[in-house]
Formats: sequence, C-alpha cells, structure tokens
Amino acid sequence: MRLIIFVLFFSTLLEAKTQDFLEFSVFSKGAERIELCLFENPRGVHEYRRVELKKNSHTHEWKTRLSADELKEKEFIYYGYRVWGPNWVYDPRWVPGSNHGFLADVDAFGNRFNPNKVLFDPYAKELSHDPFDGLLQNSDIYNSGPSNPI
Repeated sequence: MRLIIFVLFFSTLLEAKTQDFLEFSVFSKGAERIELCLFENPRGVHEYRRVELKKNSHTHEWKTRLSADELKEKEFIYYGYRVWGPNWVYDPRWVPGSNHGFLADVDAFGNRFNPNKVLFDPYAKELSHDPFDGLLQNSDIYNSGPSNPI
C-alpha cells in the first residue's frame, strides 16, 4: 500500500505500517480535538470518512489506528487532519465551511486552530499534488476561508 498525503502541520507522525493496520499519530499540546480525514481523490472532493484521534494527556499525542480493510485496500491513501483548539472549539453542528464553534481567528495565546483547513502530515513520504505543476493554471484550489472551504 503506497501512502500519499492530501494536505497537517504540528509535529505529526505517521507511524510504522504493518500488514494489518496503519497508526496515525499527531503531537499537539494546544489541540482540543483532532480528526483524521480520508479522501477518495486528492482534489475536488470532501472526505468520505472522519475518524477522531484519542489524546494521551501525559504525552500530548493523539492517535488512531485503522485496519487495511477500513482503508479500502487502495493503492494510495489520501488523508489530512482537521483540528480544533481554544480559539475554535468543537461543536457537533460543525460541517466543512461552517463557523460553528468559532471564537476568534487568533486568541490571546496565539492559537490559530481552524477545522476548515485540512492540514497535511509533514512526515508523509509524498504530497498528492504540487501547486506549481502544469495542471494548475492558478492557485484557486489553494485559497481558503469561508468562501473556499475544502
């Protein structure tokens, strides 16, 4: 199974793959909720599945494990993360593009959490696309904010 990343920042680790499962792991002291998002394609689609990561409050690591069956036995796995924090608290009514849970773009402590941004994994072996490749004539799909959710 070849891994390709969609689009995370933070200290994120995609841990060792075995034949049976993949473990996704993210380090964040400030996050209040992190979800792994799985995509069918690298562009133009919403996630087909979101999986909440569980936090270890002693190590500040957030983890989840998915079996090969859950990953649909695809050649490529397109994934990213959505993260909530003190400036944008989790609200179960939130959907991509909404502002449920929003408190501030930046809070007094500099937190800039925004679940409308899909974050990539810096430990990934490959990103799914390059903003400067020949297929893209502009950067419209990389715009963000309420009018351009991914």
